[in-house]
Amino acid sequence: MYERTFEDAYLGDDVDYSELPLNFHTYSPRDQHRILLRMAAIGEAVTNDIDLETAPLPELTLEEATVRLAIQ
Repeated sequence: MYERTFEDAYLGDDVDYSELPLNFHTYSPRDQHRILLRMAAIGEAVTNDIDLETAPLPELTLEEATVRLAIQ
């Protein structure tokens, strides 16, 4: 249901994946890591025309993902 709502309402078109989510600091370190990995995967997918449905998350540490995304 969530995926259908997200796709049918074109909500994904309004997401800026170059910006951290609001209140990012309130997420657990584990969730922050997963969010950054997903953001890195999205960046790679856009650059390399990769299907995100089948692509694995990159294997990066939290620090590597932060540097790759140029997030301070």
